[in-house]
Amino acid sequence: MRVKAHSKSIIREILSSKARFISILAIIFLGVAFYSGIKSSGPDLEASISNFYRDSNLMDSKIVSDLGLNDNDLELLKNDENILDYYPTHSLDVNLTNMNSVVKFIEYNPEDINYINKFTIVDGRLPQTSGEIALDEKVLDEGLNIGDEYTIESDKDTMGYFNSKTYKIVGFIKSPMYIDKESRGSTTIGTGSIDYFAVINSSDISMDAYTEVYVRFKNVENIDAYSDDYKDKMEENIKYLKNLFANRSIERIEEVKLEFQQKFNELYKEIEYGNQNLLDVGKEVEEQQSKLNDLDNSKYYFFDRDDNPGYSTYGDSIQSLDNIAAVFPVFFFLVAVLICLTTMTRMVEENRTEIGTLKALGYSDLEISKKFVIYAALASIVGSVLGILVGSNGLPYIVNMAYGDMFNLPKVEIHYYTSYIVQSILISILCTVGASLFVLSAELKENPSNLMRVKAPKIGKKILLERITPLWKRFNFNQKVTFRNLFRYKQRMIMTILGIAGCMAMLVTGFSLNKSNNAMIEKQFNKLMKYDAIVVFNDDSSEEEDENYNSTLTSLDEYESSLDIHQESITFSKEGMNKQSAMMYVPKEVDELNKYVSLNDRKTEIEYKLSNNGVIISEKLAKLLNASVGDFVTLKDSDENSYEVRIDDIAENYVSHYIYMSPEYYKEIFNKDITYNAQFLNLKSDVNEEDIQTTIMESDKVMNITMMSKVRSSSNNSSLGLVMLVIIIASGCLAFVVLYNLININVSERIRELSTIKVLGFFDNEVTMYVFRENIILTLVGILVGSFMGKILYNFILNTAETDTMMMIPDVYMSSYVLSGLMTLLFAFLVMIMMHIKLKNINMIDALKSVE
Repeated sequence: MRVKAHSKSIIREILSSKARFISILAIIFLGVAFYSGIKSSGPDLEASISNFYRDSNLMDSKIVSDLGLNDNDLELLKNDENILDYYPTHSLDVNLTNMNSVVKFIEYNPEDINYINKFTIVDGRLPQTSGEIALDEKVLDEGLNIGDEYTIESDKDTMGYFNSKTYKIVGFIKSPMYIDKESRGSTTIGTGSIDYFAVINSSDISMDAYTEVYVRFKNVENIDAYSDDYKDKMEENIKYLKNLFANRSIERIEEVKLEFQQKFNELYKEIEYGNQNLLDVGKEVEEQQSKLNDLDNSKYYFFDRDDNPGYSTYGDSIQSLDNIAAVFPVFFFLVAVLICLTTMTRMVEENRTEIGTLKALGYSDLEISKKFVIYAALASIVGSVLGILVGSNGLPYIVNMAYGDMFNLPKVEIHYYTSYIVQSILISILCTVGASLFVLSAELKENPSNLMRVKAPKIGKKILLERITPLWKRFNFNQKVTFRNLFRYKQRMIMTILGIAGCMAMLVTGFSLNKSNNAMIEKQFNKLMKYDAIVVFNDDSSEEEDENYNSTLTSLDEYESSLDIHQESITFSKEGMNKQSAMMYVPKEVDELNKYVSLNDRKTEIEYKLSNNGVIISEKLAKLLNASVGDFVTLKDSDENSYEVRIDDIAENYVSHYIYMSPEYYKEIFNKDITYNAQFLNLKSDVNEEDIQTTIMESDKVMNITMMSKVRSSSNNSSLGLVMLVIIIASGCLAFVVLYNLININVSERIRELSTIKVLGFFDNEVTMYVFRENIILTLVGILVGSFMGKILYNFILNTAETDTMMMIPDVYMSSYVLSGLMTLLFAFLVMIMMHIKLKNINMIDALKSVE
């Protein structure tokens, strides 16, 4: 009988307080959905892309040589106990004169079933026979279709590698090597960057040597791509490859010299037999001799996945998401717990009479508690289950879709993580059931007779404002009542302010993160990096090539100015810090540097100049090194040689790491003459960048040119904006539910008071304003407190969410405060409209029947 009575009582309680039950459920739902969803997003995205890389047999490393690679190189990899697989192949970067595009042609052998870097077919198929071609899906918008004819036209030397110049398009594909939707890497021809790739049958390309060998290692086969374990092992693997091929540079040079000698012998025989005249042969001998002279500078190069366009950028995006997920949901849940505690406290107090009656009838404390425990647990479990289903399925999908604007990603694989599910449910039950038991423990200690009486309202006392007589006298009746009621229910006032402040803080953080992401890119590429392009030179260019380049540059109508620099990649290592790579720039003319790069203090805007006593490093690098002005730090060059430099100044910077040094200080530290191997370019406005790139790349002195507009485009993490939008919407929803809950409790607690003033002749609008004035004051105070909390939360998230190579702007813009405040006020007004309808329908007689 008692079980049935309890069941009926619980059902009756839910039906009679549907708004409260739904609001608790909604708060738990929002908290769990956001917590489980954003916590799952990073791992889901990482697991999905790792499986994609694994299924595609994405290479771990790539070996390249200036002289190409041959079977002797493959012998070093064959049967090596550390090598899982290797794949030699041919590729060729071609400047297509008929299409004005730079295309990377890659061979495909249909007989190789388990080749490395498997292509994914978007439409059609891969080239199975000679004369067929499959194109990068990037060109789908250019009007090319399956069955169309594709013609290759380039310089004579390049065309010699192809067995045909006309191909039939049989498919559109994508490669795991290029997950960035735009970038296809750099090249030494044409504009300096590859527009797209194309795949032809291996029978259609003829080359004497392999252009690259892809390698996969056993020790990372089943390790997630972006894990620290993978990075650490790959660092060891690259060192292993370098040691393995340590002697191959010399051996390869000798092999090629022998090949050249054989060609010379053949040429001389041609002369001897009179098959060739001396003048033609003489030019070929001279050409071959020139190549022979360059052999001694040939090297082997070893790359890993980070050199693939988009690979590391996507890893940084996942890392940022994980870092945000480590902090933001916790704060989200804290607000939910606070409101649930307030709501359950109110529910227990409303049932004091019933508790007292049951206690008088002999029910035990445990039996009395069951109703509240089941009520709270039911709301928690239903809210948690719905939250887990929606959050774990929805948020990773939304984030993947957002990142899909920038990257070629596989379909996200949804996983249910036991740890997050258990954490969500336990926290939910703790904040509802725990709150109920906490309040019940105090109520159950009282006598049944006291419990069966309605709890007397709090006695009104003089508030602080009343003691300030000149000020108090100026208030009218409504204002005095408002302030008295605010301070009369201090607990409710504090809970309301904290609840609103918490939501306000999350809105400020969401808007600030979004604003900072956009402003960071704007500052980096408009204020700090003033140059329009950076040109990289060949190390061994001749004086004639130098003169030709300078002549070509100055003849450009778009050319404005240039600065020769020494560019070098260096690294910093420190215990407790990931290995950091930085680009070192040494300008030829120190006084001219500020025309191309702004070196200044972020806070004071004071401009710095290079001295001969130290270096200027970027702010985030100094932060990671925990270094200040005047400190000495150790850097390493590409040969792992260590050098100690003094920090002169720390400059504002947001993307990547940089170190700037004067030529004199460079000579002092490295004890060698400086070689200016690159150049900053400033161009006039409204220029055709592709034409400039093509013209400059025609110079033999130039190895590559990078336009800063393209760097800016690739750095603009627009996908983060949608993630921030999700945070803002989730915070806004929570703010609405919190305000509804708090205002609803406020009205419910004072239903007799409001009925009384209604009986006394107050109109409906006046009754609403009686409550609304208090709520608007509490909302405004909550907005003010939340603004300070938002600044603290934002900075806290920045300290954890930033990646090693990115520094977001630590300042909160006024617009973030204004937008967050307006949203909170809007929700407050919407809730009060709902409360106004409720107050209009109050049954005054029923409300005044209870005895106090």
